[in-house]
Parts: sequence; C-alpha cells; structure tokens
Amino acid sequence: MIRSRFDLEQLTADRRRALQDMREEAEGLAAALRSLGAQEVYLFGSVAKEDVRMEVWPDGTLINDADLDLLAVMDTDLPVFRRAPWLLSGLYEQGVIPRYPVDLVVYTPSEFTQQDSLVRTVLHEGVKL
Repeated sequence: MIRSRFDLEQLTADRRRALQDMREEAEGLAAALRSLGAQEVYLFGSVAKEDVRMEVWPDGTLINDADLDLLAVMDTDLPVFRRAPWLLSGLYEQGVIPRYPVDLVVYTPSEFTQQDSLVRTVLHEGVKL
C-alpha cells in the first residue's frame, strides 16, 4: 500500500529503473538473436509502451511481473512451434540467460510481410531493436 507522496515518488523511480533495465536487456537479447540469424528484432508489449505495472506488497516488496515480448524475423524451415524454442536454446548455448521472462515469436520474412494482426500491432506499437 502506498502510504505517502514519497512512496509514490519512489515507486515511480523504481518503475523507471525497471523499464530502463528491461529495455537494455531486450537490446542485448536482440543482438544475441541477430548473431543466431535473426534479421530483425522488435520489442512490443508493455515494456515497449512503457506501461509496466509494478505492485507493492504489504511488506514493501516491489514486484515487477512484466515480460519481454520479442518478435524476430528470420529465414527458417522450422515449423512455427519449434522456432522460438530453437532460438532460445541457441541463446542458452551462447551463455545468454535472460534475466526476465521472454515471450518470443518468430516469423519468416514472407510471413512478416503478410502483416497479420500481431505484426500490425508490433509495427504500430513496437520498437525495432
């Protein structure tokens, strides 16, 4: 429970720091994904929109339950359901262990140009990394 203006200011500062940290993490993950063959990587969702909600537990613990929503575009013959696990395992093999939960979606370039509703959302609200 926020008890004072100071608590609110602290929560706002913590939220800003968390957003900055998550954005830096996303940029590092994008670089690692490009090294695995991704041609483009986009950050979308709450972090891209800077709308990360943080909760303060009664004991004062600050909880950030946001994840990093990433869309990668790459040439692949893998079926849709195997793409993200394959890329994430590649990250782990490189020693890249995300500090935040990652929701990764992988499109081929031709799928991306078809601009389904997710792609349209990513292009409208997301950030190209």
